[in-house]
Amino acid sequence: MRWTEFMEPTPAERKRLSGTVEAAERGELPDPGWEEVRIRRERRVWRLPGEPVLYLKLQLYLSFKVRFRYALRSSPTLTEARHCLHLARAGLAGPEPLLHGHLGLGPWRRRTLLVTRALAGEPAAAALAGGRLALAELADLVARLRQAGVHHRDLHLDNILAHSAGLRLLDLQSVRFLRPPLGAGEVLAMAVKLGDSLLRRGAVKEPRPWLQALARQLPRPPDAAAFHRLLARQQRRELRRRLSRCLAESSGFTRERSDAGRVHRRREVPAAEVGAAAAAAWTAGEGLVPAGGEHWCLVGPAGAVRRAWLGLRRLELAGECARPPLALVLRGAPWRRRGCLVLPAGLGRKEAAALLERAGK
Repeated sequence: MRWTEFMEPTPAERKRLSGTVEAAERGELPDPGWEEVRIRRERRVWRLPGEPVLYLKLQLYLSFKVRFRYALRSSPTLTEARHCLHLARAGLAGPEPLLHGHLGLGPWRRRTLLVTRALAGEPAAAALAGGRLALAELADLVARLRQAGVHHRDLHLDNILAHSAGLRLLDLQSVRFLRPPLGAGEVLAMAVKLGDSLLRRGAVKEPRPWLQALARQLPRPPDAAAFHRLLARQQRRELRRRLSRCLAESSGFTRERSDAGRVHRRREVPAAEVGAAAAAAWTAGEGLVPAGGEHWCLVGPAGAVRRAWLGLRRLELAGECARPPLALVLRGAPWRRRGCLVLPAGLGRKEAAALLERAGK
């Protein structure tokens, strides 16, 4: 691998990095003891415990489509490192990149790796709930981003850390650096995204307090009517995104192929449990069928079963489904594909039927 050093590591950091570099050269990541923060098929993030704490982000290029996409573009990890440095030059706090490595170039790229320092701070949602962070500070952050010409297109509470030295930003892949100050459209988009996050986390019960905080910090506060219109659109978009993520590779769900067929399952559920339940359900007929053990499964046309999965996921996001399904299994050719929805163990038939009925409404 070829390596680029962005910041001067401390002696303790350099000692820890030497082992990481050697493991990356041998293709033996991760080391035992690393804490996995994010699990995706092509992007994995680990936290290296101990002192000093480091974060390691590994980007894999497993398909030709992805390698072709980044053949002439900077890799996501290199883009993030450059954005971190640009953000620091703009006077805002974010991750501090130490080391970047890449294996292969252009369409032959295989993997890239970014090591950053751990940022001290408390998640903004927890700080708000504990009264250690005020809406005025979040509105001030939007004002500072506007003045610096930084458009963070994924500005929500999970990407903000509260610290005594000020708020710090995370997830800088989606950041754009424009001519300061930002236009009203970019400011409104960030305010709406953050406002939606505040509402979903229960930090505010209605948008009015957030609009009042913005009005005190911005020279031209967002128009209330436009804000509410875009907020409704953002909430619909966020629901679609969260539903689609349960059918894709993400931190909460995994997509894979197995003997049972194409499987979308929750990561905490063992693949063997899903495979055994689906195998028993295929031989039990259609409809709501027993799948051996304590599982019930819904078996039928793929479209109907997928709609049931998404309906239960909607109920789960609304807090109305305490026992969500474990997996969706699809098999067969696209024109005659069948589906199997694996429900959690211990769910009685009547309870399962009532849950599926609610999901179809």
